[in-house]
Amino acid sequence: MEEFRKWDKPKFLYFQLDTWIDAEDMTDQEKENNPSWKTTKGYLKTYTYKEAFRKSWDEASIEDRKKMLKCPNWNNEIFKEISGIDAEKELGITSASCYKPTEIVINGITYIRKEK
Repeated sequence: MEEFRKWDKPKFLYFQLDTWIDAEDMTDQEKENNPSWKTTKGYLKTYTYKEAFRKSWDEASIEDRKKMLKCPNWNNEIFKEISGIDAEKELGITSASCYKPTEIVINGITYIRKEK
């Protein structure tokens, strides 16, 4: 848990499930679906969790996206299940290329550890 707290988390992980759309930015279909837009001068657009995650990912810089791969215990399949995004595929990276072997010594025994 301590390692997770110290991890430099990507900004795209912090996203909203809704956003205000001003009237001038609304499509004709959105105006038809939200007739109160005339009174409110827009509407509150709500996203599913995966839609919001995708929007945040798409708006993030490549550098911010790559920070995700440095997550302690990174697992692309779990990330894909949660977010709907195949991060490694979209970044052109495989899990094996994210890691570099590192020797660590615990109680006098040397272990080879894979680190990002």
